[in-house]
Amino acid sequence: MVKRRLLQRGLIVKLPEGDQPLTLSLFDQIGRKTHQKKCSCSPDWICEILSPSTARDDRTEKMPLYATMGVKHAWLVDPTIRTLEAYENQQGRWLLLNTLADGAKVALAPFDAVEWELGVLWAD
Repeated sequence: MVKRRLLQRGLIVKLPEGDQPLTLSLFDQIGRKTHQKKCSCSPDWICEILSPSTARDDRTEKMPLYATMGVKHAWLVDPTIRTLEAYENQQGRWLLLNTLADGAKVALAPFDAVEWELGVLWAD
């Protein structure tokens, strides 16, 4: 069975089970598919923007799936409480590396060579 996730308007990701590839599909504003890409590799990094309606699934369904797929780094950004949690995959399990808040300086793997301020993500 393939799970579908609407990540943002116009982008649907089919999360694989077993040997199925990850599938990304892009749609225009009236729902016509414009692009589709299947990939058999895992990204080195993912970033999930949490919302009250998706945070539970992001943490309990998607994060374990990303770990078993071999994603090396994961960031969870929560704009409601203004935090960024950075994780590293160690043998299929997530290790929390750091939790940053508000306007903290960010230099986290896999982008640790570049420092930036977390505050640029918040609306005010």
